[in-house]
Amino acid sequence: MSHLDQQILHSFEIQLMLFILSAEQRIDISPILAGTGVSVNDLNEPAFRLTTEQELVIYTRIAKANRSASLGLRVGCKLSLANYGILGFSMMCAKTLGEAVRSIAQFSPLISWASSNTLTRVNDGDYDGYLLTIEPTVQHEQAIELEASSTFASLNRVLNDIASVPFSYQHIYLKHRASEEELRAYRQHFECAVTDNHDTYSAFIDNEIFEHKLPHAQPHYGALIKDLCKQEMANFNRGNIVDLIKRYIVNTDVQSLTMQSAADHVNLSTRQLRRRLADHHQSFQQLLDAHRTTQAKQYLSTTHLSVEAIGQQLGFSDARSFRAFFKRNTSLTPAQFRQSV
Repeated sequence: MSHLDQQILHSFEIQLMLFILSAEQRIDISPILAGTGVSVNDLNEPAFRLTTEQELVIYTRIAKANRSASLGLRVGCKLSLANYGILGFSMMCAKTLGEAVRSIAQFSPLISWASSNTLTRVNDGDYDGYLLTIEPTVQHEQAIELEASSTFASLNRVLNDIASVPFSYQHIYLKHRASEEELRAYRQHFECAVTDNHDTYSAFIDNEIFEHKLPHAQPHYGALIKDLCKQEMANFNRGNIVDLIKRYIVNTDVQSLTMQSAADHVNLSTRQLRRRLADHHQSFQQLLDAHRTTQAKQYLSTTHLSVEAIGQQLGFSDARSFRAFFKRNTSLTPAQFRQSV
């Protein structure tokens, strides 16, 4: 499976979202696709694949244009095992529902190129089970909210497909502050408690449900397919290491960014990461500097923050070092750049 093949979930997801925006919300979708190199006819072709950049741009534009609090839920529940490719087969062969959920966490990039899900055991008296935390791949606030709702609904649909009993989360946590309309849509869709303004986007699964045995378990085939998933992850990391590190840099507090933390994120040693990036004529420092330069330009052009404050935001020890960095990368001082915009 190539890098572009990894985009099958979001290609279908985007197609469904655009259809609802056009047919139900009467939104002209041509501005959403403008300048992306993607046409409506392209999306109607089953074999068409989006690039990473096209996917992120279109998804964010959809989120900005959307007028419905339930769009992500409606689309997510239509994304079934067939949309999960080889990972879907791995989940089907699992012995328990928990094993299937662990596959989702372990192989999340096979769902979406920069997806990152974690599974945490929780036993604090009130709750006994597992917390599945999702990390949206997009950056825009509305796009994050849309992706989170679609992901929750899709995983809920898939786990219901493979279980012999109805599956449901016991609690959903939203990181953003949701409107009453959105909370109502969530509670109606999942029929469970929903808490907003939380630390993470997470879903709690009770231990009893987690340990539920699946009716179609095939351990032998499951082991073979899991090996294929591992191979795909290895190929995926090799082919997309620059994209993965860029996304990690964007989504991590700049104060915490180190070569070691980036290597840990992609399950490589620092030496391996350095070599993989060098294969693409890149280095971690180059990617970090490019991100800091972009962020600095945004702060200078859209805020009234002082140069010293911007430098602190970007992890520089003082205004002088930030000025030197900015001029080295743009040939302008921060003040000169601010005057030019």
